[in-house]
Amino acid sequence: MNVAQRRILKGALAAVVLALLFPPFAFHGPNGFLVGLGWGFLLVGREYGGHSGTVDVVLLFAEWIAIGIIAAILWRLMAAPNSETLVAALKSRNDAITEAARIQADAIIRAAEIASQRKQMDLLDHYR
Repeated sequence: MNVAQRRILKGALAAVVLALLFPPFAFHGPNGFLVGLGWGFLLVGREYGGHSGTVDVVLLFAEWIAIGIIAAILWRLMAAPNSETLVAALKSRNDAITEAARIQADAIIRAAEIASQRKQMDLLDHYR
């Protein structure tokens, strides 16, 4: 587990605790109607028309599931690549740098050869 994954885990746990401390409340009336009362502090609760609301457990579980899914996605995105992939990528990068340096050195040598040939031609033209 790397540093980013630890932060994701701590953030997810904090979000779950906050969701528990400030859960969604609802009033379940007669005949099965439901009135959402919003979110509030767990120990204070909410009221609707003089009746106290209860924690909407279904919505609370949905919040926890959403937190878990988001944390799992972020966890996976922040996972370090395995060592074989990392070594292969670094080797490929080093090979590319080496090849670029070789091409650049060849170009410099060729430019020096051309300059030398031009200088020799200029000297020959001068003495004719």
